[in-house]
Amino acid sequence: MSSVPNRINSYFMTFCASDICSACSNKFTSALNESFLIFVVLLIPLLISTVTFAASTNSISDVSDIIVLKSTSGHYVVTSTSSIWNTYLMRWLETVELRVNNLIDLEVSFDDSRLIRIVVSDKYSGSSEVTWSQGYVQGKFIQQLNIYDYLHSDIPQSEVALCGLFLNGYVVNRQLGMSGVGVNNIKRRVNNIKLGTAPSWLALGIARNLYPAYRAVNSREVLRVYDNGELKSVSELLNRFADSGKDNDLNGNVCGMFVLWLSRLPEHAFMFDKLFSIIAKGKPVTAVELSSIIINCDSVGEMNKLWFDWVEKQKQMVYMPGAHFPGMAEKLRKMLVVTPTERAVAGGPSGDNSMTFNELIPLRKKDWVSSCASQKNIALKLMFIGRGNDVNEVVDLYCQFLLALEKRKSKRHLAKVLIKADNAMAEFIKKKALY
Repeated sequence: MSSVPNRINSYFMTFCASDICSACSNKFTSALNESFLIFVVLLIPLLISTVTFAASTNSISDVSDIIVLKSTSGHYVVTSTSSIWNTYLMRWLETVELRVNNLIDLEVSFDDSRLIRIVVSDKYSGSSEVTWSQGYVQGKFIQQLNIYDYLHSDIPQSEVALCGLFLNGYVVNRQLGMSGVGVNNIKRRVNNIKLGTAPSWLALGIARNLYPAYRAVNSREVLRVYDNGELKSVSELLNRFADSGKDNDLNGNVCGMFVLWLSRLPEHAFMFDKLFSIIAKGKPVTAVELSSIIINCDSVGEMNKLWFDWVEKQKQMVYMPGAHFPGMAEKLRKMLVVTPTERAVAGGPSGDNSMTFNELIPLRKKDWVSSCASQKNIALKLMFIGRGNDVNEVVDLYCQFLLALEKRKSKRHLAKVLIKADNAMAEFIKKKALY
C-alpha cells in the first residue's frame, strides 16, 4: 500500500479529531465530531462488497494502488487510494442521502439506471477542491463527485456538492417523466434533454441542515438578523438567490433556515415535489411560483407572513440542548419587566411605561399583579427551557420570585428572593458577556 493510506491509517488509529476539524473552514466543530463518531461506528463491518478496477484518467491522474468500494445496491461507488477512506466516504454518502430524504420527505428511484460515484485524490488538481459532473453513459445516469487533496478539503463544500447531486436526481427524475422517456427506459435517446440542476441556494440550504450543530448556527445568526429588523421576506430572498452569481455569494445560514422553514410547512413533501417539477421545466423559482405550491397559501404576501411568523417562533426552539441564542442576556433582561400590554391583559392600570419586578412588590395584593406574575412565570420557563444550567439557574430564581409574588408573600420575603435573582443575573452577564 502507498504511503498515503499508511498515513491515513496512523491518522485515524490515533483518533486525531483536531486535524479533521482544522480542515473545515466554517468551524462547525460539533457537526464534525458527529461525522467522526460515524467513522467509529464503521468499525462494525458494513454490508458492502469490494471490487477493483482501473480508474480513468478523467477521474484521478498519476495515482497508483487504486481501491474501489461498491455498495451492495450497486448505486454507489467510491474510488480512492485507501480502503479506510472508501469505508468512511461510503458511510458518509449513505448518511447524507438518508438525511436529505428525511428532510424533504421524498425518495427518488432510478431502479438500476443511476450510479453515484465519489472519486478521491490525495493530490490537488484544478481551481477547486471539489467538483461534480453528471450525464448519461451507456444508458446509465452517472453522477460524479471529485474531491481533491482529501486531507485538506473543505468538508462543508463537499457536503453542499453531494447534496446538490442528490437534488439533481430529483430534478432529472421528473424531467424523464415529463419527456416520456421514463426512468425505466433511459437507454432510449435522451440527448435532446438538457439535464436539470437544483439551484445553489437549495443545495446549500439542505447541506446546512444535515446536523443539529448546523441548525443551531443557522438559528442563532438568522435570529440576530431578524431582531435587528434586517431579515428579508421570501420575495426578497428569492430575488437575491437568483442574482447570486456564485455559491459563495449566498448566506449559508439564511439558506439553511429558509429550507428548514420549507420542510416544516404543511404537506411539505407535496410542496417539494412541485418545486422539483418547476425546476425540471427550466423555470426560475419565483415568489409567485413558490406561493402557488404552498398549501393554504393564497398570495405572496401571505407566504411572506408565514415566513416571518415561523422565524419569530424559532426563538423558543432548541436545536442543541444547552445552546445559547443571540442576545440571550438582553432578552432575559427585557422579560424582567411587566409591559403596558401585559398589564392590560391582566386587568391592570393603563400607562405607557413598563414596571420593574421591584415596583410590583408594594402592589402584591392586587389581583392583576398575581395574574401578571403567573403569566410571566410561564413565559420565562418556555423561553429558556433547555438553554443550559447557567441561564436556567437564573431563570429559576426569578420564577421563584414570581411564584411568591403570585401567592402575595411578604415584602421582606419578596425583596430577599428578588435580590438573590438579580445577583445571579449580574453574575451570568459577567460570565456570558458574549451572549
